Amino acid sequence: MPKNCDNATSTSNLTGYNSSLGRVVESGCCVGCGSCAALPDSQIKMNLSSSAVLLPTIGGTGSNTKGAPPNIAAACPFTNESANEDVLARELFPEAPLHSEELGRHIQCYAGRVSSNNAYSQSSSGGLCRWLLAKMIDDDVVDFVVNVRNNPDAVDQLGFEYAIQSDSKAVLEASSKSAYCPVDMSSVLKEIRKRPGRYAITGVPCFAKAIRNLCRIDSV
Repeated sequence: MPKNCDNATSTSNLTGYNSSLGRVVESGCCVGCGSCAALPDSQIKMNLSSSAVLLPTIGGTGSNTKGAPPNIAAACPFTNESANEDVLARELFPEAPLHSEELGRHIQCYAGRVSSNNAYSQSSSGGLCRWLLAKMIDDDVVDFVVNVRNNPDAVDQLGFEYAIQSDSKAVLEASSKSAYCPVDMSSVLKEIRKRPGRYAITGVPCFAKAIRNLCRIDSV
């Protein structure tokens, strides 16, 4: 987690806007997911700090005079107001038979890889995630896949961005390998709000937790 949240003005403004979110940023626990910026009526924007960390900020003099959405702290994966992983798992997977403190609620653990050596060589973790996402599009399980892809024009996210894709070939070709760069979901979640459909969204665990918390407070 980032420990050098260096934009003091942004942190101060955010604390005035919502104290719970402010404490998360001040403690260095913010991962820049953008869930707080994705809610309707949120005034938060995600900006890249001088330490190359995406942080939520309130832009413009006096812009934090309008109150924050009442449920905004519940969207953040690290405030005390949001549901933790065990609560979310009980709601989402009540039929899962196994539970452990380390893994949470689960059905079973598996290891695997794609059978194509060419696809495997282009992957960082066996290629199963990309294969599954493409298969879900081809089999009409989902309409869209949301994952991180390379885009040199996304300078505020160091050349990577979340994107909505509906073509399985594009999913396989545009999103291979892991991207260890700061990205946030706020823009793509706002686009999802305007584009009805069935979505499969990938992300690191805290991003997935943020999305599930958003679903609890935002029916769209």
